[in-house]
Amino acid sequence: SLALAGCKSSNVTVPDAAAPLDMSITAPTTLTTAQTLTNCLATDGKFVYWSDATPEIMRVAVAGGTATQVVAGGDKNGCVTVDVNGVYYVEADAIRMAPPAGGGSQALATGQHVLAGAPIVLHGGFVYWITDVYGDVDAYNGMNAIVRVPTTINNSVEVIVADEVGDDDLD
Repeated sequence: SLALAGCKSSNVTVPDAAAPLDMSITAPTTLTTAQTLTNCLATDGKFVYWSDATPEIMRVAVAGGTATQVVAGGDKNGCVTVDVNGVYYVEADAIRMAPPAGGGSQALATGQHVLAGAPIVLHGGFVYWITDVYGDVDAYNGMNAIVRVPTTINNSVEVIVADEVGDDDLD
């Protein structure tokens, strides 16, 4: 189940600490059932989005209810990000975008090697991700890199930080 937890306030005095503790944790609220193992959720304030194990990109209202499919496909249990124009996700070697309300998707970048399990990030009209290979990524040939592509169709991938060193096996 997909769950969302929150905290409510209460004043509790813990004698051993001699200081008031202002916190109690409420039980999680189940928004909907899901078949996913992802730890990457996205929200636009109205809906929560995720990549399901089927694979498909799904959404549910933040108030809960029945989950609906945004688009078929996507990497099983992968990461998603969202803005008012689209839901952005990884499918095989492509960064794709689909309308938040559902419908077909379009590739923003193909031939990419996205680091498995790493989030994709949306900021300032660009989608960012980390590569996981020592080889060609668009025009880049080298070690792991942080790259980006504009959220509009038919643009080139740009290397932001080249030759990243670290664990390239986060699976």
